[in-house]
Amino acid sequence: MSIYYRTSQYLKKRIFFFLEKINIRSLLLQLGIFFLFGFFVSWIIHNTIINLTQLRITSGLGFLKMRAGISIPDSFIPYSEDSSYTLALISGLLNTILMSVFCIFTSSILGLTIAFSRLSQNWLLQKLCMIYVEIFRNLPPLLIILFLYFGILQEILPPVQKSLSLPFHIYINQRGIYCPALHFQKIWLWSSSIICLSGFFIIRRIKNPFNQYILLLHLMISLAFIVWLFYHDTFLELPKLETFNITGGRNISLEFLALFLSLSLYTSALISETIRTGIEGVNNSLKETGLSLGLAPGLVMRLITMPLALRIIIPPLTSQYVNLIKNTSLGIAIGYSELMRISNTVLNQTNQSLAVVIIWMGSYLSLSLIVSTVMNWLNKTTLRGHGH
Repeated sequence: MSIYYRTSQYLKKRIFFFLEKINIRSLLLQLGIFFLFGFFVSWIIHNTIINLTQLRITSGLGFLKMRAGISIPDSFIPYSEDSSYTLALISGLLNTILMSVFCIFTSSILGLTIAFSRLSQNWLLQKLCMIYVEIFRNLPPLLIILFLYFGILQEILPPVQKSLSLPFHIYINQRGIYCPALHFQKIWLWSSSIICLSGFFIIRRIKNPFNQYILLLHLMISLAFIVWLFYHDTFLELPKLETFNITGGRNISLEFLALFLSLSLYTSALISETIRTGIEGVNNSLKETGLSLGLAPGLVMRLITMPLALRIIIPPLTSQYVNLIKNTSLGIAIGYSELMRISNTVLNQTNQSLAVVIIWMGSYLSLSLIVSTVMNWLNKTTLRGHGH
């Protein structure tokens, strides 16, 4: 009985303590907003179902198994017009991901270079980079894409019959860049070789007297396996110039080039300003302290300024990367086969607007959240490394 009494008294104290801590008015306000939001969502769902029923539009994802009949010349995976809508959407999503990765890498390197150039003591280099930033930062990305595609690439590059021939069987014309293609016959073998090679970095963390010998043996076996695969499981396909066309090899389309160059140039201007303001946001006294200790200006930048500037740079840099991913949808204006164009074609052919839009939104949302998660992890790691 005493145990029951003590337990009830303890629970009463905890409940009273909880009620004293919370604000009743604030709690009721939050619950009211939550129920209003739930009512609004349920009303949208109910209204959508009624409208779909009146228009005799069936919902569901069964249409994804149907034949697509969509031409995707830029597909990085095996695809034909007889493939399903699922494979068409996956191909468009992969094109969006690859474009985003290439543009993020290129714009980051170019933006870092421009930022350091604007901070240099060279007057001419400063002004040229400032003009570059002001031009591309104040132009809409769609205008840059259209100008680069219609005004430069299609006007400068020759037709197929007069293709520019470069060494290593590389041809450039109005249809894009044709280069040799390396084909892998057994992807699973290459995947296993990459997994085996990644074990090299795991073994490095194992502390034992024979660690160096194990590392050397593992590295030799992995490299020997990769070399064997390269000679027995791959073949090189060279492009061949014919009268009115180029067959074989890998074609990097003009649409891909225009979108890649436009987004890289536009985003690099924004990234350069983000990096420059981050570097200038570091206290000058810390830089002067490093110089007074006898460190060279390059070492001060690498060891003191940049690690501290990363805390200022990374959060806005995340927004630039997310915006770049969303800007890849502008490729629809020049016919690049990214997710937006493929989804729009699927919507027009199947009339499954609700399902396609949900796939559409979910894909871009997932990519943006993945980038945000990685950048937030990098930001926390940077803060943790400096004792914050």
